[in-house]
Amino acid sequence: MPKLSFNGKALKFGEFGGTIYFPTPTDTIVTFTKPNNAGTSVNDKITDNVWLAREDTAGGLFNAILESAYDQNNYLSPLDVEWNTNYTDATKNGWTNYENARERIYDTMYIAFDYQIGNNIVGNESIIHLISDDKFYKLKASVWTSGGLGGGFSYTREEFTPTPVAGIRLGTSDGNVTFDIKLPVGKSVTVNWGDGNDDVYNGSGDTAVLCSHTYTTPGVIYISGDYLDITYIEFNDNTIKGDVSNWSELTNLEHLHVFANTDIVGDVSGWSALTNLTHLSLSGADVYGDISGWSALTNLEYLDVNSTFVSGDVSGYSALTSLTYIDISNNNTNGLYGDISSWSGLTNLTNLEAWSTGVDGDVSGFNVLTNMEYIQINNTSVSGDISSWSSMAFVTGIQMGTTDVTFDSSSAWSGINSSINLFSNNLTSTQVDNVLIAMAGGECVGKTIHLTGTNANRTSASDAAKATLLAGPNTVNVNEA
Repeated sequence: MPKLSFNGKALKFGEFGGTIYFPTPTDTIVTFTKPNNAGTSVNDKITDNVWLAREDTAGGLFNAILESAYDQNNYLSPLDVEWNTNYTDATKNGWTNYENARERIYDTMYIAFDYQIGNNIVGNESIIHLISDDKFYKLKASVWTSGGLGGGFSYTREEFTPTPVAGIRLGTSDGNVTFDIKLPVGKSVTVNWGDGNDDVYNGSGDTAVLCSHTYTTPGVIYISGDYLDITYIEFNDNTIKGDVSNWSELTNLEHLHVFANTDIVGDVSGWSALTNLTHLSLSGADVYGDISGWSALTNLEYLDVNSTFVSGDVSGYSALTSLTYIDISNNNTNGLYGDISSWSGLTNLTNLEAWSTGVDGDVSGFNVLTNMEYIQINNTSVSGDISSWSSMAFVTGIQMGTTDVTFDSSSAWSGINSSINLFSNNLTSTQVDNVLIAMAGGECVGKTIHLTGTNANRTSASDAAKATLLAGPNTVNVNEA
């Protein structure tokens, strides 16, 4: 069959009424159709940042620029797009007075359609916000094939410009929200709580100012005034939610702490612009994006992105020489990786955690990290002889199990009272003996030495060392002949 084209673009025949579709970036109103079993390459290329696609095996929409498939685990798809639908609240949402789109509450597609996209999307009025592009569209689906029968769908979308709102959107809330801010004396901000109330807060320099509000109905929080002068934000609870990618505008921030809040989402790759940060904690948040560029945050002293969805090469973090605490752990699935051997230059570190990530490299040189108190890089591909780590006089915990490290010397770890976990490192019998002899030469009391798993059996060469450790008293877990 010959291919049809329009302005150089191939036209495709759909299965739903034999329609032909050829959306272009300049269309005001676009009807897009993906026929059943057409594959994910048939997608709605709305902007350079957002291509909405759907798998033939069904599921929701995903952004083919940032994702290869719909997120069936955390249901964050499509990334870089947030949804507001009249299904969840027909009185406030929908297309009546849609010019107030910036003041509406948005969520993931999955939540916006009440956890049942296939049952609820057809015929309902949606507003979608393309976050990176800051574009808004009315969208209504007319077809949605469910049940794994081809993944077809069809919708009409129309771009519009909503009424501007002063300031920066901080997030949304529907409960008791409190957070601390700091800004210089003589500066002030207005917090518009999004429910008809607003409050003015004056800067007090290094003294934190408590911002608080109790909601009876949900609201979208905007901060205006001198908000670009804010140096400190600390969330005291988990009622704030929403996309935080735009916080990259707050370039005077020195301290930002959001802890264990899975309702905080967004692409944080642009936060490389926050070069004044000394403290950044996002542990447990559902943020994502390539954070390789955070190597530019050279003032950082504290960094915690444990259990997030960030990705990227962290080898360049050797530039963060002010760091005393870093935790990038539990990000293996989502792609934090890189050779961290050069982190031996982070001599101010007292805490280093990178477990369950894709990092690798020879860490034998970490013996120069003499301020270290706790190190955990287990379940990674790091390597090297760590018997020289005896110079870490302050260390109290070493977790290096399921790695490729070795222990090639039995020199006493004198002056060290530390637990050590080298579980399943494929250590030889000699290396296992070396660990026991080295630890017995230190000051271990009340600690655990863990050497089981895939490691070889110890030999009689470590009999005296084991007896000394048990008398400590300590716990010794080791494979015996």
